[in-house]
Amino acid sequence: MNTLSLPSLLVRFLQHSSVHQLLPLIDQGIITLDHLIKRKNGTNRTSEKGPFFKIKPENLNMLFPEPVFYSLVED
Repeated sequence: MNTLSLPSLLVRFLQHSSVHQLLPLIDQGIITLDHLIKRKNGTNRTSEKGPFFKIKPENLNMLFPEPVFYSLVED
């Protein structure tokens, strides 16, 4: 009989961010900001998509010190 093994699916829940760390992390280049504007083909119309903050996964602990992990599958 074949049994299907499900991968371990963990979700990381980030809470209690260190807001006071936001500006220093931006100053250090650890957090970057992209501001997206979309231009429609054939027209001069644009739509603003807004700011997107980016941080590498290995640096998340600098902004979110205590992640909580939840399993999405039962063991």
